[in-house]
Amino acid sequence: MVNYAPFFRCGALPVAQNAVYLPEEFLAQMRAAMPTHLSFDDFIAACQRPLRRSIRVNTLKITVADFLQLVAPYRWQLTPVPWCEEGFWIEP
Repeated sequence: MVNYAPFFRCGALPVAQNAVYLPEEFLAQMRAAMPTHLSFDDFIAACQRPLRRSIRVNTLKITVADFLQLVAPYRWQLTPVPWCEEGFWIEP
């Protein structure tokens, strides 16, 4: 169960003060589609977590190899995204 202490209410749902707004229609669709063995509270909590920094190379404009050469001087720590051949997570 999610601890709602640091949250305020938006409609019937509590949301974090710096939370992403999730429209009621979207929440209703997700609630209806979610398997019963999963927690809706966990889903809401996951939606509110910050996204990991990432980048996807537009291979219509540059190859992944050329992109990696182009950004090498920035010394970004790039980790390939397993499900996206042209995607990378970025660590500063």
